[in-house]
Amino acid sequence: MAKRKKLGKLLPILVLFILVGGAFVARQNTRTQSPDEPIEEAKTSYPSLYQEEALPEYPNANIVSVSDSGSLEDGIRVTLETSDTVNDASSFYEKEMRLAGWEAANQRLIVDGLYLGTFTKNGLFYQVTISRQEDGGSQISIVYAEE
Repeated sequence: MAKRKKLGKLLPILVLFILVGGAFVARQNTRTQSPDEPIEEAKTSYPSLYQEEALPEYPNANIVSVSDSGSLEDGIRVTLETSDTVNDASSFYEKEMRLAGWEAANQRLIVDGLYLGTFTKNGLFYQVTISRQEDGGSQISIVYAEE
């Protein structure tokens, strides 16, 4: 119960952190590109700690950025982009996390164009924020860390 209260107090701060962090990452990855120049595929892959836990890898997305200290104490952050809708992407994460034995927090935020899901398992914390982009696709921001 104490963990849920703590999570409830931290949730608004985490949402703001992820949204601001996602905007910062998007700004850092922006470069001038000719309209005729093909968009390069992201060459980044999921961190090994993420893969070892067999966490869900969204099938129709490109990894935009990864922040990996190599320790779950400091956490891992992954940002992806997909042409899929917020609803499609959030349904994927809800299903896959439950199938993998993760417990969904009571506090899930789903509003027009924004989804925030928090999951816990064995002292670990997984949060996925999905936001609608101007092109109709979605940006997916994931934080995976120790609680």
